[in-house]
Parts: sequence; C-alpha cells; structure tokens
Amino acid sequence: MEKPSFLDQEPPAGYIPGIGRGATGFSTREKQATNTDDRSRRIPKRYRESVNHSYQSHSEDEENKEAENVFKTLESKLAQRKKKRVNENNDDKPADTSIVKRQFADLKESLAVVTENEWMNIPDATDFTRRNKRNRVQEQLVRKTYAAPDSLIPGNVDLNKLTEEREKLLISQIDVNIAQLKNTSGHIQVNKSNAATDALSYLKDLENDRAKSLSDATLEDLQKMRTILKSYRNADPTNPQGWIASARLEEKARKISVAKRIIEKGCQECPKSSDIWLENIRLHESDIHYCKTLVATAIKFNPASAHLWFKAVDLESTTANKYRVVRKALQELPRDEGLWKLAVGFETDKAQAVKMLEKATQFVPQSMDLLTAYINLQSYHDAKMTLNSFRKVLPQEPEIWIKAALLEERNNPDIAVDRLTRLLKNGLLELFKNGYKRNLSGWFNRAEALNDEPNSHLTSQAIVNAVLDFFKERDEHESELDNIDQTLEKLPNTMVRIFVLQKLIQWNPCDVALWSKLKIAAESYHKIEELLTFFQELLFHSKNSDDIRASIKENSPDLFMMYIFEYWKSHKGNARQTLIIIDQIISFVPDNLDMRFFKMKLLGHSSQFSELENFFHKTFMAFRDCKMNGIERLYYKYVDFLWYQGSNQKAIEFLNEKCLTKFPKCHKFFLQLGQVYHYMGNIEMSRQSYLSGTRIVPNCSLLWISLSKIDEIDLRNPVRARSILDRGLSKNPDDALLHIGKIQMEMRLGNLDQAALLTTQALQKFPNNALLWVEQIKLLKHANRSSSKKTIFHDALKKTQNDHRVLLEIGLSFYAEAQYQISLKWLERALRKSPVYGDTWVWLFRTYARLDKDPIDLYKMFDQYEPIDGPEWKATAKSVKFRYCTPREILLRLIDKKIE
Repeated sequence: MEKPSFLDQEPPAGYIPGIGRGATGFSTREKQATNTDDRSRRIPKRYRESVNHSYQSHSEDEENKEAENVFKTLESKLAQRKKKRVNENNDDKPADTSIVKRQFADLKESLAVVTENEWMNIPDATDFTRRNKRNRVQEQLVRKTYAAPDSLIPGNVDLNKLTEEREKLLISQIDVNIAQLKNTSGHIQVNKSNAATDALSYLKDLENDRAKSLSDATLEDLQKMRTILKSYRNADPTNPQGWIASARLEEKARKISVAKRIIEKGCQECPKSSDIWLENIRLHESDIHYCKTLVATAIKFNPASAHLWFKAVDLESTTANKYRVVRKALQELPRDEGLWKLAVGFETDKAQAVKMLEKATQFVPQSMDLLTAYINLQSYHDAKMTLNSFRKVLPQEPEIWIKAALLEERNNPDIAVDRLTRLLKNGLLELFKNGYKRNLSGWFNRAEALNDEPNSHLTSQAIVNAVLDFFKERDEHESELDNIDQTLEKLPNTMVRIFVLQKLIQWNPCDVALWSKLKIAAESYHKIEELLTFFQELLFHSKNSDDIRASIKENSPDLFMMYIFEYWKSHKGNARQTLIIIDQIISFVPDNLDMRFFKMKLLGHSSQFSELENFFHKTFMAFRDCKMNGIERLYYKYVDFLWYQGSNQKAIEFLNEKCLTKFPKCHKFFLQLGQVYHYMGNIEMSRQSYLSGTRIVPNCSLLWISLSKIDEIDLRNPVRARSILDRGLSKNPDDALLHIGKIQMEMRLGNLDQAALLTTQALQKFPNNALLWVEQIKLLKHANRSSSKKTIFHDALKKTQNDHRVLLEIGLSFYAEAQYQISLKWLERALRKSPVYGDTWVWLFRTYARLDKDPIDLYKMFDQYEPIDGPEWKATAKSVKFRYCTPREILLRLIDKKIE
C-alpha cells in the first residue's frame, strides 16, 4: 500500500490524529497533553514514530503560541457563525425583540411601587401536570399523618378531622390572644369573657377525648396549646376553666405531675370553684386519703356545692360514714332532692324513713319521687291525707291525681275503672281551673308510661277514659278530638291504643273501621282476649247493651260475625262455648243467615249431625216465608248435608221438588244435581242435568264446562265436547272461563300446539286475566320453552299486577325443576298476597317437606286463617267425603296426596 501524501505534511497545532472517528481532532487548553507519552498513547502505533519526530522538532513555546492563535481564530469564527444564526431566527419573528422590550419597560418600572402585601398576594401559576398534582396531594396527606403505634390509637378515631378541629381552635385562640394584646385596659374584661368561653369549649373537647392520648399530636402543636392556655390563665387567673384545661392538656400529654401542680395552683387562685376542686380530686383519685383531705377543704370554701358533697359521699367506704356525710350535707343543702334520696336510701328503720320523707317533702314539695316514696311507706288512710294536702300546695301538678288513682287501684283490687275515671275527671277539672293544660298526646304518653309499672293497668285505662270524656265535654278541645285519627296513628299497638279505640267505639259502636283497628292492635299486642271481653261487655253487660245491639243489627251486622269468628279462633278447643254465644246472638238477631251458617259449620266439624239436622229444620221453619237474598244458600247446604249422609235419592228429590221449583234460575242447583247423579254413576242423568241447566241458565260457564267434561272424559267424545264449548262461547263471548275450559281440554288431550294457539288468542282478548296467564305458564313446562320463561313471567306479573295465582304458578314451575329454595320465595310472596288461597298453603307445606324445614310456625300461621279458594283446595273441601272436615284435616289430606 502506498503511503498517503498528507502524512508528510505538518499537522496543525494541537492536532491529535486518530483519536477516534467523528472526533474534531482538537483539544482545549485545559486538556492539552503535557508530555509526549500521553500524546503518544493516543496516536496509532503505525504512525507513532513519524508523529513523534514532528512534535519533537518544535519547541514548546512555539506550540503554545500557535495553539493560542488557532483557538482565537476558531473562537472568532464560531462567534460569527452564532451571530449569523441568531439574526436568521430573528428575521422569522413577527416583531423585533427591541420592540417587545420597550412594550414591557413601563411594567418593569411600576414594579418599584408594588407593596409587600401586594407582592405576597400574587397568585401562583396553576400546575396542571398529573405528577405535581399527585405530589401535592401526597404532601397534604403526609402533613396530617402521624407516626404512632397501633396500641395508642383507639377505634373509630378520625385523625384528619381531629387535626382540622385543633387547627380551627388554635386559629380562634390565637386571634383572641392577639386581640387581648392590642386592646387597651378598658377592653380587657370583654376579652376575658371571650377567652373563658373558648376555654370552656376546649375543656369540653378535652372531656370528650379524655381517654385518647396526645401522642398523635406534634410537639409544636402541643407547645402552641400550652402557650395559648397559659395566656388564658394570665389574662384571668380567677377563671377555673383555664386551669382545668391546662391540667387536662398536660394529662393527655402524660405529664401527670405537671398537671397536678397546675391544678393545685388553680385551687389556690380559684378556691370558690367546685369544678376545679373536683378536677383536683380526680387527678389524685389513686390516693383516697388525700382526696378526702381535698374534698374537706373544698367544702369549707364551697359549702353549697352539691357535687362536692356527693363526691365526699362516694369517697367514704362504709355505709355509716356515707350516711353521716349525707346528714351534714342536708344541713347545708336542705332543698337538694338528690341528697334526700340518698339519705332515705341509707336509712334502715322504716319509722325514721317516714319521718325523713315527711321532712323531705316539706323542703322539696315539687319532687314526685320523694312524694311517691312517702305515700308508699304510709298507710292507705295517711297516704290519702298526704295527697289531699299536696293538692293545695301544688294545684297545677297532675301527678298528684295520678298517684291518688294508683293508690286506689293498689289498695282496692275490686275497684272499677269507672270509679278511677271519675276521680281523674275531677282532677282534670281542678287542673283546668288552675291553668294547667296538656294535649291528648301528652296524656296518652303518660298513660303509656304506666304500662311498665305493676298494678297500674286500670289507672292507665282511667286516664284515657277521663281525658277523652273531659275533652269531649269542652268546646275548646273539639279540634283535638277532630284530629284523633292522626294522634292514633302515632301511638304504637299497645294497651293505650287499645283503650283509646275502645273508648271511641263506645261512642260509635257501629264504626267498622274502628273495630278493624282494634282487632289489628289486639292481635299485634297479643291481647285478643281483651277484644273479646270488651265486645262481650258491650253486647251483653253494659247499661245500653240493648241499644248497642239494635244499632249494630241495623247498621253493621257483620260485626257479630267478626266477634264470633275471633272467638272461635281463640277457643277452637271449646266448640260448646262458641255455640252458646252463637245462640245468644241468634236470639236477638234471628234473621242473620251468616250466623246460622257458621253454627252449621261448627256442628259439622264437631260431628254433631243429629243437632245439625234439627237446626236445619228449625231454620227452614224460621225462613219458610222469607224471600231475602242468599236464602238459596240454606237449601244448597242442606243438599250437601243429605249427600254427605248418603241420602242421595232424598237429595235428588229435594233438589227437584224444592230447590229447582223455588229457584229455577239458580245454576248451583243444576250443578249440584249433576254432581249427585255423577257420584251415583248415572252419567246420562248427570249429562241431562247439565244440559238442562245450559238451556235455562245459558250464561253460566260452569254448566257448559261441566257438560263438556262429561262428553270428553266419561263418554270419550272430545269432538262433541269441543262443540259444546264452542256453543257456550257463542252465547257468552266475553266469558274468559270458557276459553280456559277449551285450553285445559286440549292440554288433557295432548294437543299442546292447539292449546298454545288458544291461549295466545284468549290473551289478546283478555290481557289482564290471571287464570289465562296461569295456563300460559303451565304450557311452558309442557312445551320446554325455557328460553322464553323469563319474558312470560315478567309479562304475566306486569299485566296482572302480581296476582297471587300467577305468583303461585311461577313458584310451581321452579318446584317442578327441583329449585325448591327459589320456589319457596315465590310461594311466600303468593301467601302474603292472599292468605285465604288454599292451594298456596298446600304447596308451601310440600316445599317445606322438600327442604326439611320445620313447619311448626307455618301451622300456627295456617290456623289463623280459613282457606276457602283454589282449584285443588276446593276439589277436596267440597267432595262428599271431606264435606265437614276442618281446614287442618283438609290440609293434611292434600299434603299427603300423590303429586302427579
């Protein structure tokens, strides 16, 4: 390789060849190599000899001069290049820099007149960056975070809130302190009162947080608080709250000895303050002997302080010493109720206690507690005299009259409520004359309070009766009686509410709404016997029982049935007594058919069939010429009785000769006749009875459905069965039961597609019919249309407004899928909607059995109702075999029935 020609040339001053690609080849003055060895190490090996030779040929001074010249030349060139670049950039700007500088010159000059306050209030530029925002939030949290072990932090302590409250208190206290320093001596007293108020506020905060430690406060905050409280003490050393606050602050800072010194000095400055002495005693509570010395000294300065006397009693360990201290206290404070109560409590001798209470009631006549204790220790005669004397001393005190009523009740077990009512009415008159007034709610609340006291039941009732009678007799109280319903709504279902309702019913015995409220209140308070006793008293034993019975008979005869039904529910094991009461009511309400039907039901349940037959004949005789509405039910029940007794032919004759002759348009008798024939196995006559019914009563859908079932099931002629239902629909196009009959027939025949089509068409015509939606839900199970189940459930509930039959059918759909827990929820909803729907009870018990749940509570609920509806329930309850079974017997029969 030929040697390059430039290698023979002399290199520029300071040039270092081969130091690396991209390097300039020049070095600064500071970095120039000071010896040839360093330079040689940076020169490639193949050129090191020639280069060293060239460097050695020049002297060191010449090299330095040349380097300086080179650097000067370079610096001048670089300066010119930089100036050129700046000028090019300035040409692109819209305005000259000098112009911009002149625009802000006046603003710069005006900075000289900016005050220090204005300068400090210049707003900071808003920082929108997320990083700085996070740092700022973190810094704020760190400021309010205190290092402390978990053992020092009690539960439910908001440290942030505590710090904020301390800061607010500190600001207000500093402001007050500064104001005190600035104000003249004439304003010092006002600032003292403000400081005292702030000290009281801070003292309350310390009292609330006494159990908490100050370990979470910084030393700086603690020192500030000490300074503030010290200024309080210096400003007004006679104010005890400042001393107490300072002592408690030191106590929370765990400076117990300092706190004791401060409170001791406070006792010297404020010896007339009982609070500061009590605080001193509290701080020394571990030293009982010293506490006794402190309380003795405190009482010398404050003999009228009841708190100090009570503390002195607490410090004594024996009852005798306590009693001695109390007696000394009474010499100083003879009108303190609490001291008298303590003294009576320590007294063991009854005679001495009576004397002490006599003296106590003289000094504190307004204390009802002392008066109650006094009359309780007295004899009946002396207690009456005491109360009579106090009526004159306290003419506006209603408790005296209430105490008198309680005294009478507790000493006369056979006293009547009317006598107590008269006593309290006299008391109300005297109170009214002396200007005492109280509204109905106040009196009712006082009567409510007596419920917790023994032997006060009659007095509570007498208060209600007396107040209502008194308010009724005076015109100025009419407005309160007009709003009695609102007052009643505020009362809970207790005895007072029952008493109020009883009194209102006595004024208006035919108000069914009041009777309903009384029944609900009695059931809620488990006082159903109170309801029955009141009803019996009102009907048979009151002064105007005849008028009340006549009024109820004319205006509200259903009240008799309500009474009998509730009595039977409460005395189901005593059918004989129930029948006696029924006979009593029938004696003065002989034309009440419901009462007679209820008696027939009880006679049948108790298997008294001979008595039942005699009662039927008596009833027929009593109503032989009667044409009242519902009389056909009597004939219908008699046919059922004959059928149950096995007198089928006699039942058919009675239907043809009596029932259909007297009530030719009653569809029930055609149905009953067809059922009797069908039970006897005479299908043709059964069909003929139904057919005759459809001709005479064509608008009865049950007759058309029964006739079609004969053809479909018994005669196996579904074509004619369809034809019969179509004829029924042509005569009754708006009867949804006929549509349901057609749907059910197609489902029995297995024509599910046809049944679905019929259901859809019927729902278009009757979109809100619950029974049609029940059939729609049943079709889901047969058609396996689980995908549309949720939609159909939602539509059915919405259209029928959560009808109990729809709720039941939804529960049954989950039951069929073995989802018993979900089914139970739907069945319970259906039961709440209609507790008299028998099918719901049956399936609820079946679900309980599947879930292995104890049905004891469910049986108790069932016994409170008389289920009467539901296709499965009615099919069993109206069958011949179970005609006179009790609801519990029917339920057990259906629970054990095999589910298809």
